[in-house]
Amino acid sequence: MLQVAAYCRVSTDKEDQANSFEAQQRYFRDYIERQPDWVLQGIYADEGISGTSTRKRVEFNKMLHAAELGQIDLIVTKEVSRFTRNTVDALQITRDLRRRGVGVLFLNDSLDTRTNDGELRLTIMSSFAQDESRRTSERSKWGQMRSMEKGVVFGGSLLGYDVIGGKMTVNPEGAEVVRLIFHKYLQERKGCSTIARELREAGGEAVSFRADLTKAEEAKALIDFAVQQYGHLDILVNNAGIAQIKLFTDITPEDWQRMFAANVDGIYHCCRAAVPYLVQQHSGTIINVSSIWGLCGASCEVHYSASKAAVIGFTQALAKELAPSGITVNCVAPGVIDTDMMASFTAEDKAALAEETPVGRLGTAEEVAKLLLYLAGEDAGYITGQVFGVNGGLVI
Repeated sequence: MLQVAAYCRVSTDKEDQANSFEAQQRYFRDYIERQPDWVLQGIYADEGISGTSTRKRVEFNKMLHAAELGQIDLIVTKEVSRFTRNTVDALQITRDLRRRGVGVLFLNDSLDTRTNDGELRLTIMSSFAQDESRRTSERSKWGQMRSMEKGVVFGGSLLGYDVIGGKMTVNPEGAEVVRLIFHKYLQERKGCSTIARELREAGGEAVSFRADLTKAEEAKALIDFAVQQYGHLDILVNNAGIAQIKLFTDITPEDWQRMFAANVDGIYHCCRAAVPYLVQQHSGTIINVSSIWGLCGASCEVHYSASKAAVIGFTQALAKELAPSGITVNCVAPGVIDTDMMASFTAEDKAALAEETPVGRLGTAEEVAKLLLYLAGEDAGYITGQVFGVNGGLVI
């Protein structure tokens, strides 16, 4: 007797979809019970979940786990687009199931992965499903962009802000925490561990982990710590870096190696440790922080400019490689931002830089952070491989 499981899914929780959802379950139960030598192992059903990624589909993943345990011989589902709309997912999952002796039968598509031509037909049909999903996403993003141009804000609330009715408003309580963090870091010169401890003592939630990211083993320890702390990894922001002003003829080999170790090797080590987790869950966001000088170069900062240019190339190449796995990789290239890196600049130096900037002032860390928050959110899911300037119009 074949142990047969059924999988069904609807992508919204609207009433008409809910009715269809219940009908699917009844249909599969009746269909399986009518087949000789078939025994219903279970019906796995995800409601209101998109098919573009498998990570949030709880029932789908339960079904795959049951197949791994040898509890399922055959999976029956309506069509390829209900199973997954990602070609890479479709092939990887069905191949893994087939190696375990588990077939997948797509009823409406008359496709059975147990047959010789099953994989070829699955590749073609899942590609169509993925393309249609992409087109639908593009139409949705276009509508969101038009709304954003009118001032509508998408996404969830952030620390310090509430999004209500498409408008971002300051949350006084959260904003006070943000101001406190910046005050402790910029004015009191306290480190992350101290700030995290003080926030916890005040009843908040914060963790810190100190690591030298130029060392592969410490970068891996950092990523592993985050996964152990929260159970998974969603976002990696590579923001650690150093700068140095020197004539090119004064840059020593040690200066050059130190610059690249901090600004490039650190990003490589963190990504190398994080990517396996992100690929496994088939989702995630990586944001690398470069600099405007990585785009156009800065006099007396050749090694710094070269390292930041390397970050841009790294980002664009990695984005292409990880896109099929549902992972976005983007780069933010700030202009002249008033941070600790400018501690050695005099007031006259800063005033001169502000005068060169078209908007007439230096940027703030908060302005860069807002872009990072957007890129880390679900609304930026179709953006990858891009370099974003936060530079007040300073482009040369």
